[in-house]
Amino acid sequence: MSPKADHQEKAYELLRRSDFDLPFTFADWQMNEKHMLLRDSLRERKYTTKDTGIPYRVISHWELNKLMPEGVKIDDRQKDSSWRTFSLTEMAWLKIIAHLRNFGYSLKKIGAVKARIIHWNKVGKYYPNFEYSLAQALFSSKDTYLRITADGTADLLSAEQIEMEKILWGSKDMLLISTKSILSELGLDFPEIKSRLELSGEEFDLFDKIRHSGSNEVKTKTKDGRIEEIETTKTSVKPLLDKDIRAEAEQDEMYGRVITQYEKGKQSSVQIVKRKRFDK
Repeated sequence: MSPKADHQEKAYELLRRSDFDLPFTFADWQMNEKHMLLRDSLRERKYTTKDTGIPYRVISHWELNKLMPEGVKIDDRQKDSSWRTFSLTEMAWLKIIAHLRNFGYSLKKIGAVKARIIHWNKVGKYYPNFEYSLAQALFSSKDTYLRITADGTADLLSAEQIEMEKILWGSKDMLLISTKSILSELGLDFPEIKSRLELSGEEFDLFDKIRHSGSNEVKTKTKDGRIEEIETTKTSVKPLLDKDIRAEAEQDEMYGRVITQYEKGKQSSVQIVKRKRFDK
C-alpha cells in the first residue's frame, strides 16, 4: 500500500470511528421526538444580559457591529432595550465572542466567524449546526471545537475530523476553542455522560469487522460485558492463489487458520478463520 493510500485509510478509519462515537446523528437530533426536551433546553429563552456576566455597554457595542445572533429577543414590554433574553445556544456564542476578543480578534474578524457558524433558521427559530455541535458536547462525552485557520476560515469539527484532515492534507496553524470549555463556563461542567450508542475500542473493532471485513460469520467472546475475542470467518468458493490466501490470513495481525477443501482434485473452497484477542 502506498503512503498516500495508507494515510487515506487511516483517515477513513478515524471518520468511521467518529461516526460510531456520535450520540446522535444530525437528522436524529433535529427530528426525533425523544430529543425534544433536550432541544428545548437549548432553545428556551431564560437568560438575561445580567446572566451573561458581560457589561450591557459591551453587548450593545457588539450588537452595533452585528455580532448578536439573529434570534436574540428584545422584550417589547420593557422600555429599556437592554432587557434582552437569550437561549443557552446564544449564551455560548457570547462566550465565544469573549474568547476571540481575548485572543486579539477584531470585531470584523469575529463577524466573519459568525457568518460561517451561526445560521438562524427563521421557521424553526433555532441555529441548526451550532446547536447540534453544542448538543454533542453537552449530552455525551464527545467534545467539538470551533476551528479557525490562519486564513480566517471557521467551522465546527470533532477531534477525529481535525485529525483526519491533518492526515490527509498535513498540519496547519489553527485556533481551537473547545465547546465543552464554553459550556463549563456557563455552569454546565457535569461528569461525562456515556451514551448507549458510544462504543469501546473493542466494540468499534467488532462493527468494523462486520461492515468492512467481508466475513461470512463474526463471533465474539465476552466477559463481564467486555469483548475478549473476535473471530471472523470468510469462505471463498472461487479458486485462490497461495499468495492471496497468505495475504488474507496475515492481514490485521490476527491469529487464525486456513481450511482448503478439494473436489475431484481441484480446490473447491477456502475458509479463512481469524481471531483477535484483546488484552485484559
